[in-house]
Amino acid sequence: MGCKSLWAQVIFQAVTDAKSEDNSTPARLAKDTANNWILNGGKGFVMVCSMAGVDPDEVRRAYLEGRLNKVPLKGLKNNNNPTPKRSEQVGVLGGA
Repeated sequence: MGCKSLWAQVIFQAVTDAKSEDNSTPARLAKDTANNWILNGGKGFVMVCSMAGVDPDEVRRAYLEGRLNKVPLKGLKNNNNPTPKRSEQVGVLGGA
């Protein structure tokens, strides 16, 4: 797994936690924390998106639109390169 894929996995885990249907107290805390991290740019969110090679605003937009779930982050724009090359696209499940 490459570095970008590893950081994309962090985003994927946050989305998984935020969309959890588990209502136990620990799961609700994880859900609230992840949702806040994604929507409000919690600690390190911008850095994690940068390391994953994706634009944090696009990640938020995709999350709110329901486009970011158990699907790759492919197609999300990078701050420095608005149209990532195929080799730069990141899949959250460990591959491009």
